[in-house]
Amino acid sequence: MSTPDETSADDVALDLLQDLVSETVEEQSIRTPIPPLDLIVDLSWRAVGRNRDFRTLPRGATMAVIVQVPSDSWIDPVHAFVHENDPGVMIVDGKTNKKDWRAVGALIVDALDRGKTVCGIASDPDSQLPPLLRAAADLVLTVPAPTPELMRKAIRRHTGRSAPALTALDIGGLDLMDLAAALRPGTTPKACVKRIWAASATRSVSTSHDATPLLRDLSGYGEARDWCLATLADIEAVRDGTLSPGELESAIFYGPPGTGKTTLARSLAKTSRL
Repeated sequence: MSTPDETSADDVALDLLQDLVSETVEEQSIRTPIPPLDLIVDLSWRAVGRNRDFRTLPRGATMAVIVQVPSDSWIDPVHAFVHENDPGVMIVDGKTNKKDWRAVGALIVDALDRGKTVCGIASDPDSQLPPLLRAAADLVLTVPAPTPELMRKAIRRHTGRSAPALTALDIGGLDLMDLAAALRPGTTPKACVKRIWAASATRSVSTSHDATPLLRDLSGYGEARDWCLATLADIEAVRDGTLSPGELESAIFYGPPGTGKTTLARSLAKTSRL
């Protein structure tokens, strides 16, 4: 049977992350506009845990923490975010791409021995971070990819006005930099959403010569389109790491010639960037 100390270890680690939230930084963020990239990272970081505000890593606590990010493009912004909130943290990121981690391992041991927190940041910790850090990790945090709701909140904070509704279709296939580029100075919420739509279309396959409509623009396909929309959501879940590729459903479109089977298949591929 576990002792009370054993069962509360994770809560203690998480509470350390909460207790050191800086009210000064919070007040300053309200007064000073935050660059779009930093804003999206900040909101995504807050979404790491339900009902928790993970704004900073703990100052003065000795911990080994792994932060898994949605893609490699997140590594530098999250690195900067962690460093800004606690310059004393030793950061090892997945861009290092070392095959021989012995020297880094020695630095990690030394940092922990001196009472410093060590933070590993990677999109694929198993292949991008040293085995020593993965084995020593007290806490693993997964930064989720932005949801439509999160992007609406980012647009609202950036423009000061409510944003139009967004769906998974609208932001499908877009990475952090694509989303941040849609939020510009002096813009309107509607203009931000239009840029997101345009970026989604541009990121789709064969956009320069492909007139295939996106799924959101198709009509008349009934249950077949509904299945495609559900599959698109599953594809995004695989990209986010919340669904395994083996759980994706497969299907065969059938029907008389000229009923739009090829168009529907190309639309799904284009919208999901496959």
